[in-house]
Amino acid sequence: VHSDTSLSISMCSQLSNWCCLPSGWPSGRKGSAVVVPRKSTPQDEQESKASTEELRLAPSPYSIAAQGLVITGGVSSSTISKAVPRFVWEDVVGNSESQKALCEALASRGFLILAMPAGVRDAVLRMRALAEEFFNRPRDERYALGRLRLYRDKVIGYRELGGGFARFLEVHTMCGGGAIPAPKAPKGLGPTAVQLHRELQATARLLLSWLSAHAGIPEDAILQSLDGAALENLQDGDCSASVLRLCSYGFQAESEDASAADNSGVFFDEHTDASFLTLAPVGSTPGLQFRDTSNPELSWLDVETETHASECENLVVFVGDFLEVLTKGYFSAARHRVCGQELSQRRLSMPFLVRGQPNAYLDTTRFLGSEEGRQESMPLLRLEGMRYSALRQFLDLKGRRRFRGTRLLVAPENEQK
Repeated sequence: VHSDTSLSISMCSQLSNWCCLPSGWPSGRKGSAVVVPRKSTPQDEQESKASTEELRLAPSPYSIAAQGLVITGGVSSSTISKAVPRFVWEDVVGNSESQKALCEALASRGFLILAMPAGVRDAVLRMRALAEEFFNRPRDERYALGRLRLYRDKVIGYRELGGGFARFLEVHTMCGGGAIPAPKAPKGLGPTAVQLHRELQATARLLLSWLSAHAGIPEDAILQSLDGAALENLQDGDCSASVLRLCSYGFQAESEDASAADNSGVFFDEHTDASFLTLAPVGSTPGLQFRDTSNPELSWLDVETETHASECENLVVFVGDFLEVLTKGYFSAARHRVCGQELSQRRLSMPFLVRGQPNAYLDTTRFLGSEEGRQESMPLLRLEGMRYSALRQFLDLKGRRRFRGTRLLVAPENEQK
């Protein structure tokens, strides 16, 4: 099992069928989860085998956020946030008390609003105009960048869902500079993506170092698989692990691949991100919603509505699956979705997903040591030689089983391969 990814995933699937656990991972801060055994049913075993075989034969490198575009009948009423934590970058840098408050907000809520650093704000303004121009170019020009594909085990390229209703461009930064893929038009999109990527990578690394210190974890235990702020770790020909995902919704479908949808609803159904952190500049129109974990009813918070007047000044920062797993639930991945008031409403967003290199190995044993008390007190998952890509596959499978949308607008079959 230790050396065979498919067997280890099968074992985990069988355990998840046998044990009923509270949603999420057991929290080191709030007590242990209660395990209630139940007898496995034939349906459980069949689903487990099917999920394992699906992952073995066709592992999806794309995050759960882009498995499908979801249109449902009507959006449930959301609560405009009255208590979304807010911070200003310049006030937090160099201020230990502000850093502590920021970390506590992410530990308790999983998300917050952060007024952008000046360098990020300038790059976001330029990228917004360039991305809008790109997504409005003719279909053959958009697809000239190449369909969604793997490059050095990272997903790059262009993808459409719903016959062009939703459009996505996954951009990475190359070693030594340059973007991949690099559109010829509009001129400047590639260099601007590189600048924004580097600004956000540096911001994310600093945030993660604060979060590590707050949890009492050596920062190298969390940062070990991530690229450096200047991508100095990359070898020639390689590209960044973190991805800048340009997204645009609300277009008139251009092909027969579109699925019928006759009412307003959810663009992407509830999910968590396969990232350490996600840094998302506020979208061009409100739509990003989070589960309010402080509310027993887990109502939706519309976090962008109040910040939309200053959309080019704020980032939404939220926790992803990898940080949740590595900290044993000290920080919980934020459950979120993307909505629109109506299908024709345009929305442009550009989330930056902070990820590790697929070929990196996660090993936390040297940080935990052999002292039993230290291992119990530190909220750090014990991993020995776990390949990042194997953990990513398991988290993608976990996400697909946990969050299941309805009426998916699935990408054409040739884009899924």
